[in-house]
Amino acid sequence: MNDLKKLKKFFLSSNSNGAGIFQVMSLLAAMLLGSCFMGSGLPRGLEFLLLTCIIDSLLQIVNVICTKLFVKVNRFGISNIISGFALFGGMSVYLTYGCGGTISAWVAALCSSVITIVVVIVCISGYHLLIKRRYSGKTIASFGTSMIALVLIGAVFFGSGFSDTYQETYQRFQNRTDKISNTFRDSLKDGSYKVASIEYGTKRKGDLSSHTVSLASYIGEYKGIKKQVRDLYYGYNIDHVNLKGKVWYPLHKEKCPVLFIVHGNHDMTVDSYLGYEYLGKHLASRGYVVVSVDENYCNSYIDTGFSREVDARAVLLLANMKQIERYNYNKTTVLYHKIDFNQIALAGHSRGGEAVVAATEYNRLGRNPDDADLTYNDHFKIKTVIAIAPTSDQYMPSGKDMYLHNVNYLLIQGANDHDVTTFQGRKQYEHIVLGPDNVKSSVYLAGANHSQFNTKWGSYDVEPPFSFLLNTKNQISAREQRKLLVGYCTAFLDGTITGNRERMDLFQESMIKQKDMPSTISITGYEDSSFVPIADYEEDYDLASLSLNEATATTSNLYLLSEDPVYESDLQDKTWNTALHIKWEKHYEGYYAISLSDITEQDKRIISNKNQLQFDVMDLFDKRSNHRKKAACNFAITIVDRSGRQASLDFKDSTILYPPLPIRLYKLQFITGSQEYKHQFQTVQIPLSRFKKKNQALNTKEVKEIRFDFDREAAGEIMIDHVGLAK
Repeated sequence: MNDLKKLKKFFLSSNSNGAGIFQVMSLLAAMLLGSCFMGSGLPRGLEFLLLTCIIDSLLQIVNVICTKLFVKVNRFGISNIISGFALFGGMSVYLTYGCGGTISAWVAALCSSVITIVVVIVCISGYHLLIKRRYSGKTIASFGTSMIALVLIGAVFFGSGFSDTYQETYQRFQNRTDKISNTFRDSLKDGSYKVASIEYGTKRKGDLSSHTVSLASYIGEYKGIKKQVRDLYYGYNIDHVNLKGKVWYPLHKEKCPVLFIVHGNHDMTVDSYLGYEYLGKHLASRGYVVVSVDENYCNSYIDTGFSREVDARAVLLLANMKQIERYNYNKTTVLYHKIDFNQIALAGHSRGGEAVVAATEYNRLGRNPDDADLTYNDHFKIKTVIAIAPTSDQYMPSGKDMYLHNVNYLLIQGANDHDVTTFQGRKQYEHIVLGPDNVKSSVYLAGANHSQFNTKWGSYDVEPPFSFLLNTKNQISAREQRKLLVGYCTAFLDGTITGNRERMDLFQESMIKQKDMPSTISITGYEDSSFVPIADYEEDYDLASLSLNEATATTSNLYLLSEDPVYESDLQDKTWNTALHIKWEKHYEGYYAISLSDITEQDKRIISNKNQLQFDVMDLFDKRSNHRKKAACNFAITIVDRSGRQASLDFKDSTILYPPLPIRLYKLQFITGSQEYKHQFQTVQIPLSRFKKKNQALNTKEVKEIRFDFDREAAGEIMIDHVGLAK
C-alpha cells in the first residue's frame, strides 16, 4: 500500500521529478516517432519539428487521461478492475464462439462491455445499498436502473427470442395457384393395422435376446477415459457390443416392407433410439415394420465422444439388420415371417444419415474399402435410403467420396439447424447414381432445426450455456416438424417401396398446394431415371461446352456469366458442386441459350421421347429478401424447334422460386439486424405441352434450342444446374 501511495504521488505531483522525467521521455518519444513518419514533402527540418510537436501534444493528452484513470482505478480497486476485465473477456469469447461466427468481434465486444458495465454497477450499487446501507438518491437510482437493465438482458438470454416474418410473406406466393393435392394429407393418416412393439437386446423379461458384434476394427479411439467410461457404463467392452433396438409392427400382416432407422450422436445416457416412436407407430399402422436401432455405444458422454466412428455405426446397423433377419426366420419369435427382406429401406438422422450411406455401400461391395479382410456377405436388398439432417465427410473410404448406386434417396434438412448448419447432405445427393427405376429428392424446410426430429433430444440443438444464445421463437414447433417428417417419409416410402408413384407429386410440384401441410416454406429437388442431362457444368471450364456431346451454349448482354462453385451461404467453407452463375441488370436484356442442333442422331431420338423441361435453379439476389414487396424471381423460358418455330413462358407462371431465406439462428442477430442468407436449389419441371399451347405449330419432339431470356425484371442473380429433359 505504501508503494502504491508513492507511485500515486509521483504521478500526481506537478513539482515531482516524475513530471520532469515524463517531459523528457515524451519529447524523446515524439522525436523518434516523428522521424518514422516523415515523407510528406515539406522541408525535412520543418516536417520533423511539426511532427514532434503534434506527437508530443498527443502524449501530453494521454498522460492527463491516464493520470485521471489511475486515480479512478485506485478508488475502484485493482481486484474489481481485474474481475471486470475477466467478465468482459469471458463474455466476449462466449458470444463469439456461441454465435458460430455470425457476429463480428466488435459486436461481441460491444455487447460484452454493456453486460459487464451493467453487472459492475449492480454489484457496486447493491453493495453500498444493501450492505453499507447508504440510501442516497444516486445509489438508489444506479441500483434501480442497472437492475432493470439486468432483467432485460436476462429476458433476452433466457427467453425464446424473436419472431421472423419472411415465411408468412413467402407463403403468399402460393396464392397464385389453385391446384390442390391430398398427397400430404393422405400420408399423415394412420393406416388400418393395429400396432404392436417389442424390444430386443435389453435383457428385460419378455424382450428378445440378441447377439453381440465387435467394433474394435472401426474405432481407434477406444482407449483411456473413453474406454473406461463405456466399459463401466455398459458392462461390456468394444469386442462385445450388444445388438439392441425396438421394433414396431402391424398385427395380422406378414411379409411387410421394413424400415431400419438409426439416430446420430447425442448423450449416450439418453435412449435416442426411442425418439422415433411417432414415426414407427405411424408406418406400422400402414403395413410397414420399423426397427429403430440403438447405437448409443458410438455416442458421447461429456467429452468422451468419438470423432470418426461413422463406419462403426454402419457396421452396427448391418449387424442389427442380420439380427432382425434371424428373428424373421425363427418360429418362436413374434417377428416370424413379418418382414419381406426384398423390400428394405434405411433411414438415418445426423451422423446416422451418413452411416446409412456407408452401410448401403458396405452391403453392395461385400467388403470394407479400407480393409479387404472385413467382409459383409449378407447382401441385403436395400431399395431406399432416407437421410435426415445428415453429416458429410466424417467417413471417406480411402479418402474418397461415397457414391450410392441403384437406390432411391430422400434428403431432408432444416434451415434453422444449429448443429449441421449447412446442407451437408447435398453433397451426397449429387453423388447418387440412379438405376433404371430410381428417384432422388431433397427437401429443405424453413424453420426446422436438428433436434426436434427426435423426441428424446429436446428443442435445442446445443447444450447450455450456448443454448441461451439460440433463437428458437422463429422455429416451427416440434409437432409440426415431426408432422413434416412423417408426411415426407411416408409419401417417399409409398412411392419407392410399395410402388405408388402418385405420391411423388409431393416432391415435384411447387405450384400445388398440399392439404394439411404445416405453415412453412419447403424447397424441393427431384430427379428420376428418366432424366437426360444436357448441362451439369461439371465437365470443364469452357462456357460453350456442355455435358451432352455436341450441345453448345451461347450468351449475350449478361452482366455476369460464369461456372462457379455453389455455396449455400457466406458461412459455408467448402463446396462440392459447380453451377452456372448468371447476373443481369436493367441496362441489359441478355439471354443464355443451349443449342441442340449438332447433337448426334441417337441423342436426338432419346430426347424426342421426353415431355418436360427440367432444371435446378437457386435465387442469389439477397436484396430481393429485403425489398418491401418481396416479389419472386422472374425471367422467360423459350423453346425453339428445328423449323425455327418458338414459344415462351414466364418462369413465375411455371413454378414458385422463393427468394433467399434470411436465417437468424441467434438472438444477437436480431439485435444487430444481421442475418445469414441461405440459398437452395429447387427443381423446376415444365411440361413441353405448355409451350405448345402458346404456339400450336411448335414441334416439341424436335427441340433445337432452350433459351433463358432475362428481360422480365430490372435485376436479378441466379444459379442454374442440371438442365435437361425428362418424362
